[in-house]
Amino acid sequence: MNPSLTAPSPGLDQTTPRRQPLFDLLRGGGMIVVVVGHWLASGLKAGVDPISGRLQLDAASPLQAIPGAAPVTWLVGVLGVFFLVGGRLSAESWTRAGQRRLGYGQWLARRLGSFTGPALTVGLVVGGAALVAWTAGVSGSLIGTVLGLGLQPLWFLLAYAGLTALTPLAVHLDRWAGWAVPLALAVGLALIDLGRFGPWTGPATSWLAWLAVLPGWWLTFQLGVAWSTRPVSRPAAAGLLAAAGALLALLIGGLGYPAALSMAGGSDIARSNTHPPSLAVVTVMVVWVAAVWLWLEPLEALAQRWRDNRLIAWSAGHPVAILAWHQPIVLLPALLVCCFSPGLDLPGLVGDPTAAGWLIGRLIWLPLFALALVALTGLGRSRRPRPAVRPRLSQAA
Repeated sequence: MNPSLTAPSPGLDQTTPRRQPLFDLLRGGGMIVVVVGHWLASGLKAGVDPISGRLQLDAASPLQAIPGAAPVTWLVGVLGVFFLVGGRLSAESWTRAGQRRLGYGQWLARRLGSFTGPALTVGLVVGGAALVAWTAGVSGSLIGTVLGLGLQPLWFLLAYAGLTALTPLAVHLDRWAGWAVPLALAVGLALIDLGRFGPWTGPATSWLAWLAVLPGWWLTFQLGVAWSTRPVSRPAAAGLLAAAGALLALLIGGLGYPAALSMAGGSDIARSNTHPPSLAVVTVMVVWVAAVWLWLEPLEALAQRWRDNRLIAWSAGHPVAILAWHQPIVLLPALLVCCFSPGLDLPGLVGDPTAAGWLIGRLIWLPLFALALVALTGLGRSRRPRPAVRPRLSQAA
């Protein structure tokens, strides 16, 4: 009998502890890479609209002045590891819910309980900032920059929440077809890309791009679901790494995919790899996943050594709040400078990110951004009472 889509599968590993150092390292370390990478590769340039004379604030990147640095944007592929771990933990959590006879609605509410607060708060803050800017009479491009950059991380959180809600289906598909499920998602994504970028590209096929959202983010999540029941050998991981690397070389070198995986590279604005995800960016994510599987033992040893590392523990414990706030923390002070001191150029905050000295200025700002991020992730955190410490029995007892 096939497992029900509304009941957890009993075949999954039921011994996984609630917290594991390896998963903390993968999720926490990956989130730190994403945040610092965004802070270093994205900037804001203030100016005046030549037609309306209103203030404008445009997104720019130092990588636009260094086309050869496009592979730096491949760091965004670490999000695939985040989805990998999320798929595995969601599958195992679904199993434990079945053991406790917890219904799907209750399980999902608990699983996504940490999403609502940060997402709503950031949405209100960014929306309020855009409204204030609009009433101040700034240009429409500035408001678009505020909404685009401030709310961009919420799209990622929405995708992750949606896949978490599909965990029962993902578990069912895994038990039915195993590794063939992520392979089918990859084939489907390739067919969508053929419609997006192939010889039949045109206005009639532009809607195909949005079909890539689901398989693009689902693939590495499904790999995590499969990983929860099937160990991956080193030869298999090495083979996957080689295959994904060869495919990436073909896509970029032979099929015209941009080397930059985000707009930060500025190599080809008309053909984005990330909005929505293309086969190239998903291939980079699979490269990261294969690398994790290949070096799993060293990573586990490193995780054990760093199990008490406060930075990793903080990042792994607040991934949603960190991702939701890390862009508004940079955007809001830049918006204030732009509105109240239009002519002020603060390197690293408001100014041309391709100019000399911008990177040094941004490095100076990073500690302030980090402190603000730590403070914001601490807001609203529930403080649980510490358990009473039982006195030790004496040796003579």
